[in-house]
Amino acid sequence: IRRLVSESDFSLLTSALVVQLGLSVLLIGLAFAWHAGGPAPSVEARAAWRAFALALLPLAFYGVFSAALRAFERMAAYMWLNLGGAFLPTLGVALALRPSSNVLTLAYLLLATQITAAVLVAWLCWSQIPGFRLPRRASWAAISSVIVAGWPLAALAVLMMLYQRLGVVMLGLIGAGTATGWYAAALRVVEASKVAHNSLSGALLPALGRAAGRSVAPGATATSQQALRVSWR
Repeated sequence: IRRLVSESDFSLLTSALVVQLGLSVLLIGLAFAWHAGGPAPSVEARAAWRAFALALLPLAFYGVFSAALRAFERMAAYMWLNLGGAFLPTLGVALALRPSSNVLTLAYLLLATQITAAVLVAWLCWSQIPGFRLPRRASWAAISSVIVAGWPLAALAVLMMLYQRLGVVMLGLIGAGTATGWYAAALRVVEASKVAHNSLSGALLPALGRAAGRSVAPGATATSQQALRVSWR
């Protein structure tokens, strides 16, 4: 986001997308081979596991395109995107609650919602960002620079996810299915309480990136405030 703000170089999106897709393919391969050496699950459970793992591919596009919306401060479009991203999985789960549905149906519905969200965010980028494009090629130098710049944040994100989900993982390993479900539901309530400050920090990030690329005099308070103002149009 910071580099998009300062350089307006759309080739960064292609490089980031290559990295994301590479990691997604790796994780999908691990998901397909997860039960290779253990007790064989049911055919339905294995098919659902593999179908939902494919959601990592549209998620890669969603992550890169949504970062572009934030970088160019299309925060209104980003807000509607988040609302749609919350509504679509809810709709998929509601459809899967029918008596004739099963876990495989749920996995396919959730995969379809991720694909729909990726198409939606791509359309928003092309319609809301003037001159937006996604170059077809990315040099190895550009890809490696994205990896070097992004791996500390990626490592921090992995640690944060492990910290936040450790209780669910431990309960799942113990085998307490009902307790795991109630604990996971309670976590969703806690996560909802973080929406306000996470939204504020997410909106300020591109403005802070723009301010970091400028040389601001110590006494230029008005200039600093203007650099940090978020555009909602």
